[in-house]
Amino acid sequence: MKRHLLTLLIVAGSLNAWSQKPVIGFQTGLEFCGMSDLTDINLTVKSTIPFDTKLLADFPGYWYYQPMFKIAFEKFSAGIEYSFNSTGSRLSGTDYSGEYLFDMRVRKKSPGLFAEYSFPSQKGISYRLVSGAGVMFSSLQIDENLIVNDIQIIDDSYGFRSINYYLQPGFKTIYAWNLFEFEINSTFLFQIGRGAFHRETDKNQLFVNQATGRPVKPGWTGFKIGISVNYIIGKSEPD
Repeated sequence: MKRHLLTLLIVAGSLNAWSQKPVIGFQTGLEFCGMSDLTDINLTVKSTIPFDTKLLADFPGYWYYQPMFKIAFEKFSAGIEYSFNSTGSRLSGTDYSGEYLFDMRVRKKSPGLFAEYSFPSQKGISYRLVSGAGVMFSSLQIDENLIVNDIQIIDDSYGFRSINYYLQPGFKTIYAWNLFEFEINSTFLFQIGRGAFHRETDKNQLFVNQATGRPVKPGWTGFKIGISVNYIIGKSEPD
């Protein structure tokens, strides 16, 4: 009898350790990236303009938004996430005879999977290592305008797309309160793949830097820092 009771306690403890909790959450923050190929395009265009131009924006860090759903165990959790963000640049030049504008806006949509490992909590605060991987769908919109003596000389728009992949290791600090978790996240995003930008209407027509002869790729590799709010579904509130 004692042996059966001990076995039952061991099994019950194991089930409790592996009990699962569904969690939904939303993360937002700032994402910083290099975009070196697109920066080179700005330099190439700048060198061809016969009057002074200024780079008013050069792909600065900008907001990202990332909903997620996961299944959480006691020390381990895994789930799906979907991140989207954008950044851009503007090259501008003005003199007495006219105005020139060269705008590039690049956007990214990234569905992926992630896993977390949790360390023991102290006073409601815990820490997690996180690793994610997925696909990056990038789009690039280029608008070029030149007005001379109030006459529109150039008014062109081009659309491009590319597909690459990513790995995203990171670290989280979590404060738990009732059914909610509040997180501070820091991750590093590695872009993987050689997917260059191609015309939206023709995958064989690549966007090429005319000065170097090389296809232009997005450059999303960089640092992300953000905050999250998670809701634990089905968990009973403490009395």
